[in-house]
This record gives sequence, C-alpha cells and structure tokens, in this order.
Amino acid sequence: MASMIEKLRKQVQKNRYSRNPILRGSTLLLRTPSYLWQFASDGFYRTTIINRFFRPGSLHLTCNYTKMDRYPEIFSQARDFFSARPGEDLKLLSFGCSTGEEAFSLRTYFPASEIVGVDISEWNLKKARAQNKDARTRFLFSDDETLDREGPFDAVFAMAVLLRIAHRMEPAPSSEDVYPLEKFDEQVRQLDATLKVGGLLVIYHTNYHLRDTSIYGRYRPLEGEYSERDLVPKYGTDNTRRPEWPPRARVCVKARSGRRAGARPVAPRPEAAGCRRRGPRRGSRRPR
Repeated sequence: MASMIEKLRKQVQKNRYSRNPILRGSTLLLRTPSYLWQFASDGFYRTTIINRFFRPGSLHLTCNYTKMDRYPEIFSQARDFFSARPGEDLKLLSFGCSTGEEAFSLRTYFPASEIVGVDISEWNLKKARAQNKDARTRFLFSDDETLDREGPFDAVFAMAVLLRIAHRMEPAPSSEDVYPLEKFDEQVRQLDATLKVGGLLVIYHTNYHLRDTSIYGRYRPLEGEYSERDLVPKYGTDNTRRPEWPPRARVCVKARSGRRAGARPVAPRPEAAGCRRRGPRRGSRRPR
C-alpha cells in the first residue's frame, strides 16, 4: 500500500511538468486544497508564493531549512584564508540568510567582522532580527539597492540558496523547465559585482557548477577536504543531469575584476531573448 501511494505521489509530481495541459491542470486541482491550507497557516510559504508572483527573478530555493554551524569545514577554511590578513576590517555577506543561523554561525568564526544577512522573505527577516543581539550583525531585505549600498564585501556566502531541491528538479524533463542555468548565472554575476578583488565567493549546494558560469575565469578555487557530500542534483550547460561532483572548489578567491577577454557568456533561452526583466534578481533564499 505504501509503495502504491509513493508511486502515485511521484506521478502527480511528474505531471506538474507535463506538456499535456490536461495533466498539469488535474495536478493543480488535486493539490489546491493543500496549497490553500498551507498559504493560510504557514508564514514562510505565504511569503514564498507572494515572491513567486511579484519577484520571480529573485526566488531560488523554496524550502525553509537551516541550522547553526551547518558548514564548519567551509567556514573554517574561509577564516584561515583571512587569518593571513590580520587587522583588516572584514565585511561579510550572508546571501539568502533565512532566519539568521548562518550569520550567527559566521560570528563565531569572524568575531570582529561586520556581517550583513539579506533575504527576500520578510517572515525570515523578522525571525532573524528577533534573535539578533549583535550590533555588528544586520538583517536587510534583499534587492539590488541594498546590495549596491552595502557592498563591496570581503566574502560572499551563498550556501544552499541557488538551487531547487531534488523533488522539484528530478521529475522535470529538463532543468531548464524548473531552474535554468541562465538564472543561476545571472545571480552569480550579481554576487560577483558585490565582491572585492581578493575576496572569497563561497557557493555550495547548487544545481550547477561555478565553472559553467560566465564569471568563473576571474576566480581561483581553494582546494580543501570536505567530509559532507553534496547531494543536490547537478546539471550541465545542456540542462542534462550530471553525476555527483568531487568535494572541492567550494571556496573561490576573486583574482581579478572585469570580464576576461573572450569569455563565454551564458546564452539566454530563446524564448526569453528580448523579454523584459520582471524583477530584481538579487536576493533569495530559504534557509539552510
């Protein structure tokens, strides 16, 4: 019985991305009561749906999981990198800060730094601000103006933000139907614009590899040993599934600014070419 229910659940999930409008419509009809209940009872889900309609370009991860000190090996590697620059006043960005646990964790590794957490969910920000007792840690609404005003940063952390999780990606015929490389690349370019030369870009748990973006030529990866496996489904530039990546290049140093001569920008999807940008791309994430 349990296996039949699981098969039915997977089929319903797969039908969400069907090219048959009848299948897509029947799936929506079946799920509408649960959607309405969740919208009424879950503040995070409510803000996610609102952002999906009014700020679609800013929405990345759509779940709300986080915890303290989730990435100790990566945070330690970043701390050790900056230990060679004693006395420098560092400014760090937690992009898609959720309810603040990542920013609070960074404080234990960077006790003297200024830390800015940004998120597009007002529900997340309200929770983060309520927990915050540190005058040098701030939580702000994430948009272009905020990042332009607060930058540049010495390090940008985007951990488990720039992705869609497996149950969203795997039923789709192509990653382009759910979370295309073009969207990932645009957000990474905007994060790159807020980062100082010599700073760290720390991106982990993503559907794409940083080396497939248009700005990778500016960066030098720091080799490291990581015990945690990256279980997020991975896709290539052709939107097809890739095998699991080896655990390296999670922390990268920005070696230079500007576009490398001859660098290859990620081509926009044909149907998106010439379309008006519907909202600022900066900002999202749902907790870790």
